[in-house]
Amino acid sequence: MSKSTDEQKKYLELWTGPLIDYHQALGVKHNAKTKTIKAALKQMSFHIHPDKNDRELEEKARTATQTLNAAKDILINDAKREDYDEKLEFLQTLDGDW
Repeated sequence: MSKSTDEQKKYLELWTGPLIDYHQALGVKHNAKTKTIKAALKQMSFHIHPDKNDRELEEKARTATQTLNAAKDILINDAKREDYDEKLEFLQTLDGDW
Protein backbone atom coordinates (compact mmCIF):
# COMPACT_ATOMS: atom_id res chain seq x y z
CA MET A 1 0.00 0.00 0.00
CA SER A 2 1.40 3.38 -0.96
CA LYS A 3 1.96 6.24 1.43
CA SER A 4 -0.73 8.25 -0.31
CA THR A 5 -3.24 5.43 0.16
CA ASP A 6 -2.45 5.29 3.88
CA GLU A 7 -2.92 9.05 4.07
CA GLN A 8 -6.21 8.82 2.19
CA LYS A 9 -7.47 6.13 4.57
CA LYS A 10 -6.52 8.30 7.55
CA TYR A 11 -8.64 11.18 6.28
CA LEU A 12 -11.55 8.95 5.32
CA GLU A 13 -11.63 7.32 8.75
CA LEU A 14 -12.30 10.74 10.26
CA TRP A 15 -15.53 11.02 8.31
CA THR A 16 -17.04 7.52 8.31
CA GLY A 17 -17.37 6.59 12.00
CA PRO A 18 -20.61 6.11 13.95
CA LEU A 19 -20.48 9.49 15.73
CA ILE A 20 -18.23 12.20 14.43
CA ASP A 21 -17.05 15.30 16.24
CA TYR A 22 -17.02 17.54 13.19
CA HIS A 23 -14.74 20.09 14.84
CA GLN A 24 -12.17 17.46 15.78
CA ALA A 25 -12.32 15.81 12.35
CA LEU A 26 -11.66 19.19 10.73
CA GLY A 27 -8.89 20.00 13.18
CA VAL A 28 -10.54 23.19 14.44
CA LYS A 29 -11.52 24.31 17.93
CA HIS A 30 -15.17 24.17 18.98
CA ASN A 31 -15.22 27.97 19.17
CA ALA A 32 -13.59 28.45 15.75
CA LYS A 33 -14.87 31.28 13.60
CA THR A 34 -16.90 30.50 10.49
CA LYS A 35 -14.06 31.68 8.25
CA THR A 36 -11.68 29.16 9.86
CA ILE A 37 -14.25 26.37 9.53
CA LYS A 38 -14.87 27.13 5.86
CA ALA A 39 -11.13 26.99 5.15
CA ALA A 40 -10.83 23.66 6.98
CA LEU A 41 -13.85 22.28 5.10
CA LYS A 42 -12.29 23.26 1.77
CA GLN A 43 -8.98 21.66 2.67
CA MET A 44 -10.63 18.47 3.92
CA SER A 45 -12.81 18.18 0.83
CA PHE A 46 -9.63 18.09 -1.21
CA HIS A 47 -8.31 15.16 0.84
CA ILE A 48 -11.45 13.02 0.82
CA HIS A 49 -12.99 13.77 -2.58
CA PRO A 50 -13.78 10.51 -4.43
CA ASP A 51 -11.84 11.65 -7.50
CA LYS A 52 -8.71 12.16 -5.36
CA ASN A 53 -8.77 8.66 -3.84
CA ASP A 54 -7.73 5.24 -5.09
CA ARG A 55 -10.47 3.20 -6.70
CA GLU A 56 -10.54 0.81 -3.73
CA LEU A 57 -11.44 3.74 -1.45
CA GLU A 58 -13.97 5.33 -3.79
CA GLU A 59 -17.13 4.19 -1.94
CA LYS A 60 -15.75 5.19 1.45
CA ALA A 61 -14.76 8.55 -0.05
CA ARG A 62 -18.34 9.10 -1.26
CA THR A 63 -19.67 8.40 2.24
CA ALA A 64 -17.05 10.68 3.77
CA THR A 65 -17.93 13.45 1.33
CA GLN A 66 -21.62 13.20 2.22
CA THR A 67 -20.73 13.45 5.90
CA LEU A 68 -18.47 16.42 5.24
CA ASN A 69 -21.33 18.14 3.43
CA ALA A 70 -23.57 17.52 6.46
CA ALA A 71 -20.85 19.01 8.67
CA LYS A 72 -20.71 22.07 6.46
CA ASP A 73 -24.48 22.50 6.67
CA ILE A 74 -24.32 22.37 10.47
CA LEU A 75 -21.12 24.24 11.25
CA ILE A 76 -21.69 27.31 9.10
CA ASN A 77 -25.22 27.85 10.44
CA ASP A 78 -25.05 29.35 13.94
CA ALA A 79 -28.35 27.88 15.17
CA LYS A 80 -27.60 24.38 13.86
CA ARG A 81 -24.07 24.55 15.20
CA GLU A 82 -25.25 25.50 18.69
CA ASP A 83 -27.76 22.62 18.69
CA TYR A 84 -25.10 20.18 17.41
CA ASP A 85 -22.59 21.31 20.05
CA GLU A 86 -25.15 20.82 22.83
CA LYS A 87 -26.00 17.30 21.64
CA LEU A 88 -22.33 16.40 21.24
CA GLU A 89 -21.53 17.70 24.72
CA PHE A 90 -24.35 15.60 26.17
CA LEU A 91 -23.19 12.46 24.37
CA GLN A 92 -19.66 13.00 25.64
CA THR A 93 -20.95 13.06 29.22
CA LEU A 94 -22.12 9.48 28.75
CA ASP A 95 -18.48 8.33 29.09
CA GLY A 96 -18.28 6.57 25.77
CA ASP A 97 -21.59 4.72 26.15
CA TRP A 98 -22.69 5.97 22.76
